[in-house]
Amino acid sequence: MLSALSFLNTLSSYAANGYIRYPILLEGSKQWCESLLDSFFIQQSSRFTKIELYGDLTISTYAAFPIKSALKKLGQETDCLVIDISHEFNANAINAVCGTVIGGGLVFFIRTDDSSLPTVVEQWFSQYIEQMVSLKETETSYELPLIPRLKDEAFKSDAGIHRSSDQERAVKAIQKVVTGHSKRPLVMTADRGRGKSSAIGIAIAELAMERSLIIGVTAPLRNSIDEIFKHAERVASLNGLKVESQKNQLMINESQIIYIAPDELLRNPQALDLLCVDEAAAIPAPMLLSFVDQYSRMVFSTTINGYEGTGRGFEVKFKKQLYKKRPNTRSLEMKHPIRWSNNDPLEAWLSSVFLLNHEEQSNSLSIDTPMTTIDYRCISVSQLVNQDALAQSLFSLLVSAHYQTSPNDWISLLTDPTLRCWIGIEKSTNKLVCCALLSKEGELDLDIINAAQLGKRRPKGHLAAISLTQTLCIDEPAFQSSIRVMRIAVDPSYQQRGIGSKFINAIENNYKAKGVDYLSTSFGSTAELNHFWYKLNFHFVRLGISKDKASGTHSLLAIKPLSHRAFSWISIGNDYFTTSFPEQLMSTFSSLDYNDVLSLLKGVSFKEKLSPLINKKLETFALGGLGYELLQYELRYFILSHLSALALLSEAQKKLAVTKILQVKQWSVVLEECNLIGKKNAELQLRELIKSLLTNLQCKS
Repeated sequence: MLSALSFLNTLSSYAANGYIRYPILLEGSKQWCESLLDSFFIQQSSRFTKIELYGDLTISTYAAFPIKSALKKLGQETDCLVIDISHEFNANAINAVCGTVIGGGLVFFIRTDDSSLPTVVEQWFSQYIEQMVSLKETETSYELPLIPRLKDEAFKSDAGIHRSSDQERAVKAIQKVVTGHSKRPLVMTADRGRGKSSAIGIAIAELAMERSLIIGVTAPLRNSIDEIFKHAERVASLNGLKVESQKNQLMINESQIIYIAPDELLRNPQALDLLCVDEAAAIPAPMLLSFVDQYSRMVFSTTINGYEGTGRGFEVKFKKQLYKKRPNTRSLEMKHPIRWSNNDPLEAWLSSVFLLNHEEQSNSLSIDTPMTTIDYRCISVSQLVNQDALAQSLFSLLVSAHYQTSPNDWISLLTDPTLRCWIGIEKSTNKLVCCALLSKEGELDLDIINAAQLGKRRPKGHLAAISLTQTLCIDEPAFQSSIRVMRIAVDPSYQQRGIGSKFINAIENNYKAKGVDYLSTSFGSTAELNHFWYKLNFHFVRLGISKDKASGTHSLLAIKPLSHRAFSWISIGNDYFTTSFPEQLMSTFSSLDYNDVLSLLKGVSFKEKLSPLINKKLETFALGGLGYELLQYELRYFILSHLSALALLSEAQKKLAVTKILQVKQWSVVLEECNLIGKKNAELQLRELIKSLLTNLQCKS
């Protein structure tokens, strides 16, 4: 048996010899924890040179930082961390900063006697203490864990270019994308710490040695690509190449490597010899597929289990669609860690406590396979805490469906009293089929509502209620009660069976019976999602002006009244969308894809009839008279008054009607987007589609 200090010194040598990292929990008074670590760092001063502290701590000469600042440390390396979790448990930040600790390092978690963590977080955390090394002030002797295996021989020297055979294989595969046939993208997946980002950097530098290239690099966050630039510069310098570095650009010999944000890349396509997308899982599938259409040589790289919490959704959603577009896509998985050994205790603990052991969602069920009854119900926090298998299944399902799902969402679900969790369990198999996160909103005081309308206050947690009261300038949406659907996910093997719709209907019936006034939801607008919510009789109210930088989509706010009180003001929301959205199509939303526009126009309902004079003008236009520029108002008015008739047109005609008549794009843009030759031909096509609509409408009347 050893004293605490001797124990830590021995544990440190275990970590170094095995090239592994230990999560260590110190429990006791703040003074005891700080004093123990102060002595330990003095004795280990030659081994630990990069030590970082997070929380309210005073240890030697080390500065302590707020835990939220840890998210800025991505791409860095540390030897040792000390994190005070006594009063704050920021799951995203903890998980992110732990990824910076290299093999041989230690991570200390301090929980002092005056800990004020929510009880439910304490309960959840306590379930995984047995996976940690635990030291308590009240104990006088400690037992060491088993001696780990020595550092894996598969590791290569840190001084070498490639630090594992996995990484060397990845570098060659990336280079093959440039040197081989076009339209054969590479998809690289890996758990954290496998060296995928550095592999991209190495490959770029080695390519730059042989030829002059323009290489684009994109990622949802700018700091995500720091590792790529760092390793490209390192390898180039080792090979004596000329290197010039700027914030978003790296010049190696005659080659140019540039960072471009995803939304900017979509808005302004570049002439690139290679496009590398890092952390691709955090970019929604529609945006990634747009890149595939634009670039013939691409590398997609993403973390499967990491603080991003998004990799499985990438596996399920994107790769399936990618193989349809590019059948010769190649996949590569990097399994061997390079920053620590296999069976790393810290990695195992993080995966357990933050639910990162994401399950593969099978797609083996046929659409014709019969299903038994599904039980839809709301579950309590205590059920989640006490059933870790259900918790893992639920979180895996959310991750597979929503690119923004992160470990902090799990902690919020445990601690936020306004959140509700619903699940759907197939009775015969007891399998989790679907889940949803809901938020209770509204019922605010009038003084808060009035302040919110003036932009002076924005109460936390009332996203839809406040947005509605501000947009519509009425009190009711924030005064009445609401349930907002934050996330909904259906197991991929159970999709296309109407389960999502039945799930929402079950939620609706439950809260309608409880007297809730309306349901709301806010989501990244796509044609598919717009159609889903419209079919459920949700009313579109507002499309967000700004695009989400990562998803490239506008946020759509939709509501469904449940009570007579809510029905009394729903017409105001309908009128707002009907009048504002068509006008915005000519300016703010002029670049929206025509399919997205058509799906949104389902929420528009013009009721005015056309005058005989306007009808005559349209008939004249259809027969070759007048001209588009003389009839812009009448043409828009006609299309908006007969939106349902657009279904009778061909896809080419729908696209032309949206881009020229509703979005009023320049002729040059319309010609390019609609694959038409010459303005005269385009105007002829416009006349034909108007003639077709008039003929169909006359047949119906």
